[in-house]
Amino acid sequence: MKKFKKTISVLLCLVLLLSLAAPIASAAGRCNCGHTPIIYVFGRSTIFDDPTSPDRRDLLDIGGDALTGMVKTGAPILAKAVVTNNYDDYCDFLYEQTAPLFADFTPNKDGTVTNGSGIEWSWSPETLYDSHKDDNVYSFVYHYDSRLDPCDIADDLNRYVEAVKELTGHDKVSILSRCMGCDMAFAYLAEYGWDDVETFVQYASAVQGTTILSDIFAGKIELNSKAIDRYFNENWIADDWQVNEILKATISVLNQNYTLGLTASAVNRIYAKIYANVLPRIMRASYGTSPGYWSMVAAEDYEQAKKLVFGDNTEEYAELIAKLDHYDATVRQQLKNILVSMHNDGVKLMNITKYGFQMIPITTSYNTVNDNKISVYHQSFGATTSPLDSCFDKKYMEKAKANGTDKYISPDKQIDASTCLSPDTTWFIKNLNHVSFPKCVNGLVSEIVNNKGFTVNSSAEYPQYLVFNDETKTISPMTAENMNTTERWNVSFFKALSNLLKSVFEMIKQKALELGK
Repeated sequence: MKKFKKTISVLLCLVLLLSLAAPIASAAGRCNCGHTPIIYVFGRSTIFDDPTSPDRRDLLDIGGDALTGMVKTGAPILAKAVVTNNYDDYCDFLYEQTAPLFADFTPNKDGTVTNGSGIEWSWSPETLYDSHKDDNVYSFVYHYDSRLDPCDIADDLNRYVEAVKELTGHDKVSILSRCMGCDMAFAYLAEYGWDDVETFVQYASAVQGTTILSDIFAGKIELNSKAIDRYFNENWIADDWQVNEILKATISVLNQNYTLGLTASAVNRIYAKIYANVLPRIMRASYGTSPGYWSMVAAEDYEQAKKLVFGDNTEEYAELIAKLDHYDATVRQQLKNILVSMHNDGVKLMNITKYGFQMIPITTSYNTVNDNKISVYHQSFGATTSPLDSCFDKKYMEKAKANGTDKYISPDKQIDASTCLSPDTTWFIKNLNHVSFPKCVNGLVSEIVNNKGFTVNSSAEYPQYLVFNDETKTISPMTAENMNTTERWNVSFFKALSNLLKSVFEMIKQKALELGK
């Protein structure tokens, strides 16, 4: 009996020693560097026909030749349609020309991809490299196939989070999500919660809708001559700068004498006749079977988009629609609830919104303040904005001052951040295009992640409103001197004509010099 009691005592002592050793061993593997590892959930990665092949092809690199050929070949078919007022043949032509361009890119009818196409990137716990102690914003960059179901991607992202925690010895990570990556990050949060997340940063977020894409899915197509003028005055059209200036000035001249407006109106009238016939077919043959791209449809457009894209084909696409509805119910409809709950649980929530450009001028959102693809309203979770071609009027400014919210209004009077979900932790950077993610923003991200309680009022270097300088590749506080108001778009007829004549003269002069040699 004594021997038995002695054995029990020894076993109890061993258990006690092991229980004490466990937290010691655990603490020994922990990292106390003070720099929470950042997982950067990327935007959209290139989709290749065969990611493993040295001769792989970008499946969305369609090229201008195919489109130019389509326009030339389709011109007589369109002309006949206009004369007869029967556009069926033209709709068939557009579909038959477009569908093959996306054949290898388009997912199956259930939203899966089985043709071997995909992204070049892959990961495993063994391939992760730890540089988080260097304050590296891009220590851990997570990629994904943007066509796939965000809720499936969330499963893999959860494994990635666990692997990063194990590698770095941290209990929590910070998530910096960019563009479509915000959709994937929110799917992860909806599926797995945020116990492992210390800071969550959205950067040019697409989760409330990529405005240009959402409009197209919902059929809200419209050309506007002023928007076309602004767009081509902001973007490089031709390789040669002289040709580029001539083209831009010519477009402005056409706009001023109403020719461009008449052309836009004619296109809009034709679109009204053909969209119900051809747009759903083209969408189902391109982006319309991709759960990933559907995640970028705004809540206000979702039901209309489903009705337009699938129409009477809901049974054929039943598995896909079930996935889309699941994302809608668990993620899209819960976005604000998720953010509020995260805030209440102590997670730092930050948002970086970009703007200062003309939206691609083919949809009804052409006059919204945006970053070329996504409106400020959608990116920022609710900021109020003026129309793109104007600013807040005197009455609005007086009301904001009376309410005490004028401090949230941008110096260019185009954005009122007071209506954001989290106005004190939402930054706006002007003149930063949607596809541009310069390193100069990393300083802001680092401050956000590493400084507890960091807000738009914490630093003179990073106030709520910033401006990006494309020449110096820097960001700085927005002032009256650098805010670059929309006056840059007010191109008069005489200014446009002057630019046109000047460019023509310079080209003639240059050619004369070349001939003289």
